Amino acid sequence: MVKLLKDLPKLFRRRYLDTHEKFLKSIADITAHLYFKNNNHLEDGCEIMIKILLSADNFSESMIDKSYESLYFRNLRNSWYHEVALNNPQDDFDQRLKFAPWKIIQFYYCIFAGISALVRCFNSSKHPSHQKIFNIFGNEFLRNRKRKNYFLPPFNFHLNQQGNFDPLFEEMVDWSYASKHHIPKIIQCLKSVHTGNQLTTVPHYLKRLREWVQYEDSYLFFRLYGDSVKNNLDFSLKRISFGYLVQIEFFFIKLFGWEPLKLQFDTFNKELEQNLEINPINLSQRFIIYEKYLSK
Repeated sequence: MVKLLKDLPKLFRRRYLDTHEKFLKSIADITAHLYFKNNNHLEDGCEIMIKILLSADNFSESMIDKSYESLYFRNLRNSWYHEVALNNPQDDFDQRLKFAPWKIIQFYYCIFAGISALVRCFNSSKHPSHQKIFNIFGNEFLRNRKRKNYFLPPFNFHLNQQGNFDPLFEEMVDWSYASKHHIPKIIQCLKSVHTGNQLTTVPHYLKRLREWVQYEDSYLFFRLYGDSVKNNLDFSLKRISFGYLVQIEFFFIKLFGWEPLKLQFDTFNKELEQNLEINPINLSQRFIIYEKYLSK
């Protein structure tokens, strides 16, 4: 027992600080550098991302079925729910991160449900595995000629079927520090989950992170000591999930139109405030920006 307790700091460093923390922080740092110039105001980052997406906008798709209970809308609302869970309680940082493994799980399901919502717009299978969802996402969005412009770096980073990383992604970032320090770590994290014959995306890695923290080493997070480790984790989970949702929601608004998405938001917001007495701050901030740029 004494030896186990002495080994815990080494295990936490080897299995989290030297791996997953570095991977998440590299993805989040590139995100912050490119879009979140003022780290304290997520709505500024949302506005920057929307302007970039609009500048490359040649959207030509639309959806006829806009019924409220369609599977893609249900998955989108699930994504919003997991984002709210990830960010609450808003006013108590230490309480929110006291059980950090569950925050990582909520973060994962926020992104998974959002990507699942996208995939289900064009795929009728009701119960595909998480792996299949991400495989479809890679093929039908990140590699699709019409849709790949709707995902920005580093969210569009992937390895091809042979496990190679396209140098074009590095050019998209155009930040020498990232080229030297962050992109090699992201390539490393993608290679750690590459299986061949499929594109390997960042969500494929996040799936492995969730499985590790859920099934293998969640108890190690007793070692989540010190403000810097907590802040790095909080920063990474917030920036990455927020960035994915901006792109997913932009795609949904372009696909379905403003009014159907505004109805989804208004209903979700009303139910959350009435039943849980919670204001989904991040979601509300994004829809303020969407209304400004996408409601016409």
